[in-house]
Amino acid sequence: MKRLFILFAFALLASPLVGPGSAQQVPGNSGFDRLLCMADGVLDITELGEDADGNRVAEVTIPHGKSGTSSTHTIVYEDTNGNEVLDCDDKIISVT
Repeated sequence: MKRLFILFAFALLASPLVGPGSAQQVPGNSGFDRLLCMADGVLDITELGEDADGNRVAEVTIPHGKSGTSSTHTIVYEDTNGNEVLDCDDKIISVT
């Protein structure tokens, strides 16, 4: 079950991020907010503070199953519940 979840998460996130260029910005609600709700305890989330617009910024590392590889993404989000931690209740603004 965990393996299936990791594969689903990877497919969900990899599809809009794969393409030309080194980093593409993906607008909010790209599925990443759903991943946050489903992957509680699986993702490595490091809070980076606020950007110039007052939005919260976090670095999220997603493990890619048993291969031992992972991908790291910068998430800009609106901290809708005010706890200063990226979680299921927050509004994702961008994923890079």
